Amino acid sequence: MNLSKNDSLALKGIAILMMYVHHFYLSPERWAGYTVDFFPLTQNMTVYIAEFLKTCVCVFVFITGYGMTQSIRRNHPDLNVPSRDMFSYTKHRLISLLSNFIFVYLLVIIVSFPTGRFFEIYGRSGSSVLYVLTDMFGLAKLFKTPSYVGTWWYMSLAVVLVVLFPLFVKLYREYRWVFVFAVMLLPRFLNLKVVNTNLLHYTFAMAVGMYCAQSDLFTRWKDFENRHFRKIPAPVLFLFHLLILALLVMFRQSTAGQELLEVFDGIIPVYIAYFGRLYLFRLRGLSPVLRFLGKHSMNMFLTHTLIRTTFFQDFSYSFGNAWLNVLVLLVITVLISMVIEALKKLVHFSDFVQLISQKVNG
Repeated sequence: MNLSKNDSLALKGIAILMMYVHHFYLSPERWAGYTVDFFPLTQNMTVYIAEFLKTCVCVFVFITGYGMTQSIRRNHPDLNVPSRDMFSYTKHRLISLLSNFIFVYLLVIIVSFPTGRFFEIYGRSGSSVLYVLTDMFGLAKLFKTPSYVGTWWYMSLAVVLVVLFPLFVKLYREYRWVFVFAVMLLPRFLNLKVVNTNLLHYTFAMAVGMYCAQSDLFTRWKDFENRHFRKIPAPVLFLFHLLILALLVMFRQSTAGQELLEVFDGIIPVYIAYFGRLYLFRLRGLSPVLRFLGKHSMNMFLTHTLIRTTFFQDFSYSFGNAWLNVLVLLVITVLISMVIEALKKLVHFSDFVQLISQKVNG
C-alpha cells in the first residue's frame, strides 16, 4: 500500500486546498471590512481549522521526501547510490523545480509590470538586479531579500531540501531511524529557535517522508490493521480513523502542541496520507478532482496570492460566503495554470528544460 504517483498527486490536491483555506481565513484581519458567512461552521471554528491547515506546507515537504526517496529506490533499493548518480539526480530535480518557477516568475513580472509593483518591491538602486536574481532563483527567503510575492518563501525551502537530499540520504542509510529522531531532537538539544517559516521546522517532515518510503510504512501499517482490526465493521473503523485525525488536530493546536509544532508537523502528514490512501483516494468522484488539482498545484500556489491579496483582494472576498470565496479562487487559479501549461507547450518549454539538463550533466 505504498503511495503511487497518482496518490501523491491526490495528496498534493489536498494540500493545495488546505493552503487556500489557511491563507483565506488564518485570522479575522484577513477579511476585515468584508462580509463573510462561514455556514455551516462559525467564524471561530473556521479560524481554528485554518490555523491547523498551515500543515499544508508539511504535507508538501513530506511528499518531497517520500517521492525523491522512492525515485532513487527504483535503481538502488538500499539507497546506496553512487555519488555520480546522486549528483545527477539532484541536478535534475533542481533544474525541474527552478525552471518551472522561473517560467511563472517571468510571466508574472511581464503581466503585472504596468502596475508598478516591480519597482515597488525591488526598488531602483544598485541592489535591484541582485534582488531580482535572488528572487527569480527562489532564494529571497534564504537571503532575506525582497520577494515579489510573500508566499514564495517556500521556494527557498524547496531548493534547500533538494540540495540537502544527498546528505540526508547518506545519513539515513547509515543511521536509519536514529537519523529521523536526531533531526527531530537536534534543534531542541541545541536550543535553536524553531519557527514555522524556516528550514529547521520542516526537516523532520522531510526525514519522515524518507523513512515512510524506505521502510514501506504504509504497507506495514495496513497489514497490521488487516491482522488486528479485520473483525471491526468498516464504518466503525472509518470513525476510529476520523477520531484519530481530530485528536491530532486538537493536540497540534493545544498550548503544549504549539511548543512542539515541528514534531506534530512531521507526524500529521503521514496520517493525512494514510487516511487519504484508505478512503479519499478511493472515491471515484473525488479522486480524479484531487489528482487534477495536484497536477496544477505548483502553478496554483505560485499565482493564488496575486489574486487573493496583491491585486484583487476586494474581488476575492466579495462573494459573501467563505467557501464560495475559496471556490472562485480555486477555479480562477486552475484556469491560470491551464494557460501557463498551454504557453509552455507553445514555446516547447519541456524541450528547453531537457536541453538544459543535458548540458548541465555533460
